[in-house]
Amino acid sequence: MFQNIVNKFFFVLLTFLPICIIIGPAASLLNILLFDFFFVILIISKKNWDWINAPVIKLLLILYIYLIFNSIISIDPTSNLLRNLGFIRLIIFFIGLNYFLQDHKFHKIFYFWSIIIIVTIFDIFFERIYGSNILGFTSENQRRIVSFFVDELIVGGYVYAFTFMLAGFYLNKFKNEEKLINNFL
Repeated sequence: MFQNIVNKFFFVLLTFLPICIIIGPAASLLNILLFDFFFVILIISKKNWDWINAPVIKLLLILYIYLIFNSIISIDPTSNLLRNLGFIRLIIFFIGLNYFLQDHKFHKIFYFWSIIIIVTIFDIFFERIYGSNILGFTSENQRRIVSFFVDELIVGGYVYAFTFMLAGFYLNKFKNEEKLINNFL
């Protein structure tokens, strides 16, 4: 029962990640920090340390230590040290995301993410054609699209990042080409 509640909590946090990114940096940071905080508590309570042996985790930790060391030996250590210390949240998020995606029940988040990305792509085309997005936001630079991001010109990177994750999910789900083609046609 407790594990079911824990899984639902993390499922909701992961499901609403794309929306939190659209809302703004504070919402996405809060989402990731909540995820990280409760994931660390979960890992400590379960005493599950198997994930540390993965090669990608070792590489991320080496990169993190390098960033900290580089900040310490720089001319002005205070300028980048706090920012580089904050990168641990992304490493913990990566570990947590991999941890939960091993459970196939969590693969449902990709369908929700797909809907959000499709709506965003529709909004991009809508803004390109009509000059403002479906909510009425208009870019100050008419050559760039803002979509749901109001005044930030980051919608391309947002769609690009989630599209890679979604493409990986769908290619893994439909492993052979015939099954993939039949499902999309």
